[in-house]
Amino acid sequence: MKKKGNKSIIKVFIDTSEKAFVQKSEQFFKNKGIYHERKPLEDGDLKILLKTKEFFTVERKRYDDFVSSYIGKERHIQDQAVRMNENCKHYCCIVHGSFDDITRAARYNPSLKRVKEPTVHKIHQKLEMVYKLPCFFVETEAQYFNKVLELSDMLVKASGTQVLCKSTIGIEDRSDLSMLMAGGGIGEGTARLLLNNFDSPHDALYAPREELLEINGIGEGTVAKIKELKEVFENGVK
Repeated sequence: MKKKGNKSIIKVFIDTSEKAFVQKSEQFFKNKGIYHERKPLEDGDLKILLKTKEFFTVERKRYDDFVSSYIGKERHIQDQAVRMNENCKHYCCIVHGSFDDITRAARYNPSLKRVKEPTVHKIHQKLEMVYKLPCFFVETEAQYFNKVLELSDMLVKASGTQVLCKSTIGIEDRSDLSMLMAGGGIGEGTARLLLNNFDSPHDALYAPREELLEINGIGEGTVAKIKELKEVFENGVK
């Protein structure tokens, strides 16, 4: 008897870069009766054509890879989030695994040795609030695939609205962004740009002038505003 497939998905494109996971993806969608094919994707591990005729891009990360791709010098996941924000209407990152994966990976990746669980939460905050990348956490690969179907169904039922862009993190957690925007001198776009290049508002405020000017989009006017904001915090002036 022919399987009915999924009511929300027309077709799934599977990125060809990770051979082992390609096979797992193909097996899962085959078992669900969902039409799929392999295709090199610029961003995301899956590109899903929904019944609404819109695409849903899903980036998959192991728990340790999620952290290392953020703290590494290449800032891979940050750049990827920016591209998806510019090019995709519906997109997200689904992370599978647990903190134990970081502990194991730290044996081979020194950059992970100092990572604590609160660090992962902070990365999650920044990716959602600063880079506008919705992130979902599951424990297993099986749960990852089920989350893909769940989110696809949710998008179709929502009739195309950008429901995934509504962060799971409360507005009170936007402290990094709001701190740089205090007083209205620096706009949201500039604040996001600074947080894209520095680990914290403090690092941005106390960065040398020359380092700030090396950032594309930061000029003398913005440097002056950053200096004024730093003085405000130092002197307690409102």
